[in-house]
Amino acid sequence: MASWKVNEKGEYIPFLGYTILSMINDPKNELKTIEEFLTSSVVSRYYAPLPHHTYHMTLFNIFAYNRDPIPSVRQWLLAENQTLPKNEFLPEKVLKAQNGLATEAIKKCLGSSSLKIKDVSLDVSAVIKVNVVLDSRQEMDVKSLREDFSTIYEHPDASLKFHVTLAYLYNHMPTDGDESDKVKTDLEQLKEMIQKFKDFELNKHNVYLFDSMVNYMPIDSSKLGKEYTEEVLAEFDSG
Repeated sequence: MASWKVNEKGEYIPFLGYTILSMINDPKNELKTIEEFLTSSVVSRYYAPLPHHTYHMTLFNIFAYNRDPIPSVRQWLLAENQTLPKNEFLPEKVLKAQNGLATEAIKKCLGSSSLKIKDVSLDVSAVIKVNVVLDSRQEMDVKSLREDFSTIYEHPDASLKFHVTLAYLYNHMPTDGDESDKVKTDLEQLKEMIQKFKDFELNKHNVYLFDSMVNYMPIDSSKLGKEYTEEVLAEFDSG
């Protein structure tokens, strides 16, 4: 049961898009045990574990190539009589203004401060993910920031719930028998293991490009230019 993100062998495949996220700060590689457990577990016969160094929390989904284009992308496609490229990122100009505004909004709201994970719970469906609860004050800050992002990119991303993804489904799960019992047992153990996410911090808040679920590249805001940034910020504030 291959998907846009992972093939039937459990290998992550090219999948392009744009997102805003915060990376898990794990300088001692403490979360490597989560990846290793999933990789060695019977769970890996059905879910493809992500490398622990990719663990992150999405702040806002901008645009992925399996979704309908957001307004700015759609306008470019129509104006240039283009179709969405299959294996290439969009020309920089398409989202340059929006990405510049989003970068400034992040700096204004979060700066170099970290977000702190206060509580977690395990959620298993088409993905294995850790649902995240932030400090209440930070939760309000991020909610306000997401409202800015929604205005900037002209779409609400309303269904997002804060989480850290650990693995994606690539094979049909057994519904009964010994194999099913083994999966349930390992997931119960994982439920205990993810408690270590509590009090971990999230940093490196930025706009990112991704070409698969295992490779995220931060936008270099310095390339946007000071004059350009001031110009688009003034336009945004006046609107």
